[in-house]
Amino acid sequence: MEITRRNRTELKAYFVKNSIPKESNFAELIDGMLNQKEDGIVKLPGDPLSLEAAGDDTSVKPLLNFYRSFRDPSPAWRLTLNPRSNPHDAGSARAGLNISDGAGQSRLFIDGTTGHVGIGTLTPGAKLDVYATSETHGWYEAIRFSQSRSAITLPSGGLLFGLHSDRNFYFVDIKEERQKNLMTIDANTGNVGIGPAGLVARLEVAVEATDDNTMPLFIGKGPSPHLTILNNGHVGIGTTMPAGRLEVAVAAGDAQTPPLVVKKGSEEYLRIRNDGAVDVLKGSLYVVGTVAAEAFEGSINASHILTGTLRSDCLPKQEDWHSVTLANAWVQFSDEYNPAQYFKDSQGIVHLRGLIKHSQLGSVRNNEVHNNLLVLFTLPEGYRPPYRQLHVVCTNANEVGRIDVLSDGSVTMISGNFGWISLDSISFRAS
Repeated sequence: MEITRRNRTELKAYFVKNSIPKESNFAELIDGMLNQKEDGIVKLPGDPLSLEAAGDDTSVKPLLNFYRSFRDPSPAWRLTLNPRSNPHDAGSARAGLNISDGAGQSRLFIDGTTGHVGIGTLTPGAKLDVYATSETHGWYEAIRFSQSRSAITLPSGGLLFGLHSDRNFYFVDIKEERQKNLMTIDANTGNVGIGPAGLVARLEVAVEATDDNTMPLFIGKGPSPHLTILNNGHVGIGTTMPAGRLEVAVAAGDAQTPPLVVKKGSEEYLRIRNDGAVDVLKGSLYVVGTVAAEAFEGSINASHILTGTLRSDCLPKQEDWHSVTLANAWVQFSDEYNPAQYFKDSQGIVHLRGLIKHSQLGSVRNNEVHNNLLVLFTLPEGYRPPYRQLHVVCTNANEVGRIDVLSDGSVTMISGNFGWISLDSISFRAS
């Protein structure tokens, strides 16, 4: 910067003893001083020093220039009150306090209208808007933390976002005296932990040992659950209250969506329908170990196999045969034939078997005896039909007979030969 004013030593030389200063000397002396009226700098009694920006309202309103040396051609820093994002466009001016470098590049700007602070930008869109220009590892670095444990905190909300030299990111609840990790991200492995997790997997969700209320995982559409994991380890698909380790539910009116489908690639191997039926589409369905029949409510049988096989050695285990108590002098025919017995299979079908005879009447036909001799035995509750059942059977001398099974459980001979009667063809669905 070129300064044409004389320095103090030169001015003093005009006014030494016996010299006669000229008018021009007095003019130089006056012009070398600051004038509060003309020079835009005022100090009134009781007020701080005041500066007035130069230029009209269309200018950038320069206020202060800072030089390392007046020998420099331009200032190191400038302070302006009406900076422009485009130096050649007066319409791009923004009223505010701006600190720029010697080249006029804005470094810090406070918007006079919004109070927003811009670093590297004259158009801050938030309370703090940072426009980064230096690139690091392919990223524009806007903020750098140099301490080994640095954090951004929101004390009023009790929240902390921390960066640690162990290369972990921490989201921490600092509202209470004891800090609680809400989320941790391990930069080395990429593992994410929610809650007091150990970061042993890509995603680990944990709750406090004393927390019986928090649901570790809920994925849904609005309030409708798609996937739920409770803190007892139960998993629910379509339900928020799974009663077992895995519970799959579909909407009551949804007759299309199968609760479970097992695939390998695009090939479907197993499907469980809404009605509980199991379709084995490819491969085999088998059960390891002993499974009681009541564990298979609904249908699991060969009629539901579209492709593949249902291994006979792994079908649901059926209950054993139960012996009946024969009434009215009816007895087993001989040890060569099935004894009189019954059982109910996994489908709820009751089966009878056995060959019996009347111990006193021999080959007398039933229409020749009193009716109280016609009750063969009585089935217990749970093994009775809902209504009276009529069954055609084979009797002595290969005569065709009829046995009725009543809803009270009584198995009654209606016609046939008392010499013997077969129960082997009788079966019905229990009530």
